[in-house]
Amino acid sequence: MDISLIFKLGIGALLITIINTILDASGRKDWQIYVTVVGVVMAFTIVLKEVSVLFDTIKTMFMLY
Repeated sequence: MDISLIFKLGIGALLITIINTILDASGRKDWQIYVTVVGVVMAFTIVLKEVSVLFDTIKTMFMLY
């Protein structure tokens, strides 16, 4: 794991915030929920991949096949 994970999550959060601000200014508050849910799902997907790699490393380290 390196610092790029933090940058990916930070940039994703920033983009979702900007899109939500634009949608709020244009009066499309109903779409804000969808954009937020998509952002959360994308963040969970990124984190889930890293957790999977962590568990694979732990299994290999302790020889748990």
